[in-house]
Amino acid sequence: MTAVAQASLLTLSAPTRPGLEEATDRLCARLDRLDQAGFATLTGEWPGPRAYPWRRVLVSSGPAEAARRLRGRDGARVLTALARRDRPMAWLFAGVGDQYPGLAAGLYAGLPEFRARLDECLSLLRGHGLDLRPVLYPPGAAAGRSPDLAALLDRKADTAPIHRTELAQPVLFAVQYALAKTWQALGLTPSALFGYSVGELAAACVAGVFSLPDALGLVVTRARLIDRLPRGGMLAAAAPVEAIAPHLRGCTVAAIDGPELTVLAGTEETLTRTGDALAAAGIATRRQPATHAYHSPAMAPIAEPLREAFAAVPRERPRIPLLSTVTGDWLEADRATDPGYWANQVIAPLRFADGLTRLWARGSPVVLELGPGRGLSRILLADPGLPADAVLTRTLPGAFERTPDRTVVLETAGRLWAAGIDLDCPPFEIGQGAS
Repeated sequence: MTAVAQASLLTLSAPTRPGLEEATDRLCARLDRLDQAGFATLTGEWPGPRAYPWRRVLVSSGPAEAARRLRGRDGARVLTALARRDRPMAWLFAGVGDQYPGLAAGLYAGLPEFRARLDECLSLLRGHGLDLRPVLYPPGAAAGRSPDLAALLDRKADTAPIHRTELAQPVLFAVQYALAKTWQALGLTPSALFGYSVGELAAACVAGVFSLPDALGLVVTRARLIDRLPRGGMLAAAAPVEAIAPHLRGCTVAAIDGPELTVLAGTEETLTRTGDALAAAGIATRRQPATHAYHSPAMAPIAEPLREAFAAVPRERPRIPLLSTVTGDWLEADRATDPGYWANQVIAPLRFADGLTRLWARGSPVVLELGPGRGLSRILLADPGLPADAVLTRTLPGAFERTPDRTVVLETAGRLWAAGIDLDCPPFEIGQGAS
């Protein structure tokens, strides 16, 4: 059986735009003469930090495909950009909801740094009575993602174990931590971290507020406490809070994600009544993949046990600036180390939109979304304050994509390099034995 050629990242640069076009034409002529082995050698030539400012990147599996797309200047696959070295870099950590069996299986197989970091997390979690490897990588998961139709219909509580709150939060934290450490090993240094819901804990750990063992223990405690609460759900509404307020029927605002995107929390009964009232008012809604009424008064019974859990572990000043979803502003050191802040974080509505406004005020950023798919990036794209030249990148495909993990990572590495963010080496050359 003939092996399928793996995707590779092709980069080129020039001092001027006309020079880049000439370099592209010369490269196409060179590609015409290459076989697969020669193409592998070519794509292994990493440009390094002294590359010229005009940059072009392409992810391709072979010389013929690469030449065809480059000659056609295929805008869907060929990225051209003028690199800037003054860009801030923000890392966004997603909340639960979009995880799936087999998450990051391609990275686990091909990136030793990612595998080592994830194994470290999974080993620590076993100390808390959680064996999450078969949850994350059940038999057959590494062979490819198969759509979970029940999950697609937002009935995740009744489908794969990875959607159970007690398991979903530690799984997502572990994958996000491993992703962050992998990109740091590539030479990336974020200037800001912003986490959505449980993603804020992952961001705080990466910032140094909590050690990894303590952070994992806190996530396990948080997830177990939530799992014991009465069930509930969440509803996204395409309207501002002011327009929604008259139609609430027992629900509360759980998140303000944008000027026209509000998330509500409540019981099944109150969500149904509120959804009907909003529909009658002409406001579109969509149920969210949630088993509980997160970031609402329904979480109040676990506040004191959470505060005690956070008070029991060491806490340090963040070494990387953190944005807070509780305040929608930069998180001061005294709050980042306050157990009461983290107890309240699961109850208070998420002020994600306000946090984005603070982020945009620091300049046009390069954003790296840590987690599956583009859930947070879609929120950013709908934000009217998003700088026109901001660069949004991701780290993993979504549950219903067929794009391999390797391709997503290479595309992101290419976008980062084209934007002016220099990596120390290609992603799949980290560590020994990378494939």
